[in-house]
Amino acid sequence: MKRYYVPNILSEAEFDDLRKKADTGDAVAQLQVSLACDTDLRKLAEVMYAEDYRFYSEEQRNELRDFAYDNLHKAKASGNMDALLLYASVSKNRKQKVGALCESAKAGNDIAAYNYWVIIFRRYRYASREVMDKFSKENIYSEALVFLLRAADNGNKNAAYAAFCFYELLLVNKRVLEEYTIELPGIDGCSEKELASACLKYLRTAAERGHSDAQFSLSLYYQGKDLIADSLGAEKDIRLAEYWLSRSMSQDNPVAYLHLGDMYRSGDGREKNNDEAYRCYVKVINVLKIPRSKRAYYDSEDKIYRNDYPGWDKELLKNAHKGMGDILHEKGDYAKALAHYKCVGEDKVFKYLKMMKRKGLEIPPLPEDYRP
Repeated sequence: MKRYYVPNILSEAEFDDLRKKADTGDAVAQLQVSLACDTDLRKLAEVMYAEDYRFYSEEQRNELRDFAYDNLHKAKASGNMDALLLYASVSKNRKQKVGALCESAKAGNDIAAYNYWVIIFRRYRYASREVMDKFSKENIYSEALVFLLRAADNGNKNAAYAAFCFYELLLVNKRVLEEYTIELPGIDGCSEKELASACLKYLRTAAERGHSDAQFSLSLYYQGKDLIADSLGAEKDIRLAEYWLSRSMSQDNPVAYLHLGDMYRSGDGREKNNDEAYRCYVKVINVLKIPRSKRAYYDSEDKIYRNDYPGWDKELLKNAHKGMGDILHEKGDYAKALAHYKCVGEDKVFKYLKMMKRKGLEIPPLPEDYRP
């Protein structure tokens, strides 16, 4: 076999020693050889595990790629859970992805367990009846939930938030759940209170681990503005609500800023202040201009099957522009208000122009230097 050498990082002796261990069937060494030889695999491992894998010369990339993937397959065949997860991320075959994720999750990899759940349940995120049909007929879905809850109990924030979303879906549609007699892992029964308790348990885990959306949802719980609080009869705790809202905002979560803007706008939980509301809406727009992968709240663990939710970002943007338009209209700045309403949609523009015409108000030209 050709003597591969990665200059300046590993000596020839170090690399040969690592390769000899790989040839004996050492799965860890096989994975390390694979990472040493291919830059793409190494970068992917870096972002998935946030560890300090060392970079090697790009000049060796084409020459070493086949050798790298050969060792990755060997490590995967040996059952190495990290190699299985890495293989799932580069495989283009969905069946192979699912199989590798499942094996890695069985071996104890929590990141794989979360991504296995995501790829299985992606199509059924909002359809409770379809979810229950799958649980009652196919074991793979119950298995995926068991893996997910294990990862959540181990403190994986993505898994904990996904578990919260799952039980919340059932809580919202509890009448559908009553039609089935299946047992779900993680809870002793399927009553409203038990489902709500499971929701709160995993929501707290995700929030405490730094999940920005979970922190915002926990703030709503302490404000008494969600179904979990109603189901458990929880009392409001403004201090904790403020704490978790600020934690979410510290990660520039646009949903949290939009909510705070609406609070200032309506005077709900805050003294009414249009200037503060306007600043919150501006913050939402500025955050949404940044690519999702570069935002402060972006999750570096969820790299394989992340959902970018472009439609959700679009709705947030529309709501922020509408809030800004309403504030500007109240100030009499009709041209700027109309500019923001144009970002909301044609229907909003039509209604605004019709209202202005009915009131006999004219809209002056928009200043050339103003960009909504």
